Amino acid sequence: MPLNETQVKANIKAKLLLARNNTTSADESLDNLVDAIYEIVKALLANATVTGICGNPGSPLTLGKIT
Repeated sequence: MPLNETQVKANIKAKLLLARNNTTSADESLDNLVDAIYEIVKALLANATVTGICGNPGSPLTLGKIT
């Protein structure tokens, strides 16, 4: 099921609030921010659909689009 903009924004906000509220040091805050970004990117990649044209097996994707 594709993610929509509202879902993505809500997930980003929730992760960043968690990172902001559960830190005791700058390094911990940075680690939480990186974890939040990783989780968001992972969710987007898991729900991405790639479409395009490949000329031959092993040839590059042309006219590609990720949705």
